[in-house]
Amino acid sequence: MSALHLALRYTLFAALATTINLLSQAAMMAVYGGAYALYLAMAVGTVTGLLSKYVLDKYFIFAQRSALGAADLHRLWLYTLTGGFTTALFWGMELGFEYWYGTPQ
Repeated sequence: MSALHLALRYTLFAALATTINLLSQAAMMAVYGGAYALYLAMAVGTVTGLLSKYVLDKYFIFAQRSALGAADLHRLWLYTLTGGFTTALFWGMELGFEYWYGTPQ
């Protein structure tokens, strides 16, 4: 696979995971609108986005076919740690938009 093809695939998967994240948040907000709803929605979105991106990258970027086991959980943990910075940026933007513009209810 060429570097360009790999980069395009990675970009597509990032966009898909972001979409899954945002749709999960919207679904959570539709189901629950009580105290701390935004934070709960952000947590649900983060988990669904992270897991979907991990699975897509595992199979289609890194071509790993191993079953779920201790080594896979370790890789998931490392993957989660490396995504911490971008997650903090994403959460900061979401909370900033909530602060400045509010959430349509």
